[in-house]
Amino acid sequence: MKIKSSLGFFREVHGIPKRQKLAWCIFPKVPNDESSLQLGVMLVGTDKLINVASGRFAQVKKAAELSPEIATRSSEGDWFVYRTTSGRVLRLPKNYVADMYRTMVYSPELMDSYLM
Repeated sequence: MKIKSSLGFFREVHGIPKRQKLAWCIFPKVPNDESSLQLGVMLVGTDKLINVASGRFAQVKKAAELSPEIATRSSEGDWFVYRTTSGRVLRLPKNYVADMYRTMVYSPELMDSYLM
């Protein structure tokens, strides 16, 4: 499987059915700390998201500790920029997802690389 920075990639890796709508989202790693923003994939209409950095599902707390917001993504050179309507902005290199998932998903390149 080729590692892509797309919602379809997350759908395939995590076995999410096509009927479940997905959206990019931004949330703080530390509750109420806007300096610790992270990228997520929201399972729209649920209280679940995928933390892209950890590759795991997380539950949105009712107390809004994670307070995720749906974000739109735009491309700017070698970067993807994620923006929410409230003004949160997260700028990540286009290879961010590939770097995170390189050792989580089988690929021929994985077999030829050194792993720690």
